[in-house]
Amino acid sequence: MDIEYRTAPAGVTTKRFVQELITSAIVVGGGCIACSIVLLFVVPKFREIFKDFRTSLPTLTERILTLSDWYGSSWGWCLTLPLLVVMVVGVAVISAMNPTAGRWLRRGFLLAFVLVMSVTVMAILLPLMKLISSVSGGAP
Repeated sequence: MDIEYRTAPAGVTTKRFVQELITSAIVVGGGCIACSIVLLFVVPKFREIFKDFRTSLPTLTERILTLSDWYGSSWGWCLTLPLLVVMVVGVAVISAMNPTAGRWLRRGFLLAFVLVMSVTVMAILLPLMKLISSVSGGAP
């Protein structure tokens, strides 16, 4: 049995749109889930470690800790869910209408998530390296 697909005004089939929606959900949703896990579970553990330092933290680290606190509050993740849905659907629509633009948009999202995760890891590890250096007396 052949399945007929309705076409959107731009000539995009429903099948194509569903494929783009799934791909966008994996790319954008996966990146958001990874960032959420880090902000909700990893960063708070480091807050406990940093309390024992009794020293001032770099500004970037303080900002990441503040972001983690906000995100872990009742409104942080609630505001992220609708934004995630809008981003996934938006990327899927753009990808279905213009596959080249969709590929570049997904690559841009991947790059943004990699940069966010890199900055977060750097902000968390920088004070730890400073502590290790001070405990070892600056020896390599």
